[in-house]
Amino acid sequence: KSLYILGKYNKFVRTIPQTKWPCTICKGRKCESCDFTGKQYKESVEEIIAQPFLEQSLANDESFHGAGREDIDALMLGEGRPFVLELKRPKIRKIDLMTAEEIVNKNDKVKISKLQFTDKKSIKLLKTSSENTKKHYRATVKSTDEINTSDIERLNNLGSSLITLNQRTPNRVAHRRADKI
Repeated sequence: KSLYILGKYNKFVRTIPQTKWPCTICKGRKCESCDFTGKQYKESVEEIIAQPFLEQSLANDESFHGAGREDIDALMLGEGRPFVLELKRPKIRKIDLMTAEEIVNKNDKVKISKLQFTDKKSIKLLKTSSENTKKHYRATVKSTDEINTSDIERLNNLGSSLITLNQRTPNRVAHRRADKI
């Protein structure tokens, strides 16, 4: 029986994907192109988080279930993104969540928090609830017109009002996505 751990993670670097990516050339079978790792990227949020849990539980494998996806070059700040780590066929079921959290949090790329044991049902809940999650974005805005204090006040007075933004495909992902509004 799998062991399930619910928590939240933050990602502080723009160079690692959320989950493991098999090498695009060998499809994970290990080749010269991927330095015989079978992976497109050296590490992932999933692997950084899972390692101490795998070591403690002596599980055969793991699956990482995140609430939504994120681009490799996106940060995950704020309250963090919920996840469920599934440890498959663990030999040890009583593991110390705080110790695993401390080990993960020693790195400067990913931090985890709010860990607790959960069950399989939480994966479905996690996936369905992530579709309706509010997102907060921070952006740098450039204007050809001068922006004055009254403009800023007007924006601040909007508070949590709904503002519709029409966004063109960001430059950072334009090489792999269609250019559209």
